[in-house]
Amino acid sequence: MPNEKFDMYAITEIGYVRKNNEDNLYLNGAMYDIEDVNHAAFEDIPFVSPESGEKHMNIFAVCDGMGGAEHGEIASEMAVEALSRLHKKYAEQGNNSPAEFVREYIDTAQKSIAAERERRGAFSMGSTVVLACFKGESAFIANLGDSRAYHMRNSVLSRISKDQTELQYMIEKGEITEEIGQDSPMANTLVKFLGMKTSESRTASPYFGRKIDIAPRDVFLLCSDGLSGMLSEEEMGSIIKKGGTAKDMCESLVSQALARGGHDNITVIVIKVKEA
Repeated sequence: MPNEKFDMYAITEIGYVRKNNEDNLYLNGAMYDIEDVNHAAFEDIPFVSPESGEKHMNIFAVCDGMGGAEHGEIASEMAVEALSRLHKKYAEQGNNSPAEFVREYIDTAQKSIAAERERRGAFSMGSTVVLACFKGESAFIANLGDSRAYHMRNSVLSRISKDQTELQYMIEKGEITEEIGQDSPMANTLVKFLGMKTSESRTASPYFGRKIDIAPRDVFLLCSDGLSGMLSEEEMGSIIKKGGTAKDMCESLVSQALARGGHDNITVIVIKVKEA
C-alpha cells in the first residue's frame, strides 16, 4: 500500500573507488542489508505500528560510517538498527514527540556504538546521522556529523542541517570561507558523530534544524557526503527542479555523482510531499 502523504525513494551505492559500502539508511522501516552487493534501492513505504495498525511518525535517515575496514559498516548498521527499534517502540506506545524521539535515539545509538568501539579497540569507529521526522503537517530535522538535509520549495533549495566539522566551526568564526576550505582536510574532520569519545565539554549533541510546515510539492533530500562532496548545491537544486517522481530525482542525483567519479559511497533519500 503506497504511503498516503509522501512519494519517497532511496538509493545507497558503493561508488567506483571504495571496496565496501559504509553508508546505511532508514526509509520509514526499511534498512540496507550490508550483505547486499554494491547497490540497493527502496521506495514508497508507509510505517504502520505492529500493535495498533495505525500510522505514526514517518522517519527517514542517512548514516555514513567511519573507522575503516568493517568498522564503518558495523557502526552505520548499528545506527539504523537502533533507529528501527526506537521507531517501533514509539509507535507501540503511541508516542509521537519528534524532539523526544531524536534525543532518545541519539543517546541510545551513541552509547551502543561507543561501547562497540571500545570492545573492538577501534579508535575512530562511528557514524554520522541526518534524521527527518514527519509528524502531521510538520517536518523536524536533526543531524550529527556531515550528512546533510535539504528542503526545496518554489524551486529554492535550502540546507537545513549543519555540518559538524572542523571546517564549519572555522567558517562560523570567520577564519576561512567555505569556498576556500572545500578541499581542505578539515572539511572531512568531524567534531561530532555517533560513537565519539565524550567528556563534560564534548558531547554527542545533535544540531536541530528549524521546524518546517510542509506543503504540497515540497521536496526533502537527505544525503551522505558521497553526494554533497561530488555535486554543488546549485547542481543538486537544478536536478530536483526538473521535477518528476522521487525515484526520478534520486536516480538522477546518484547518476550524476557517479559520473563525477563516484569517489565515495553515495546514499540519497528523496521525499516529495504529495498533492492533497
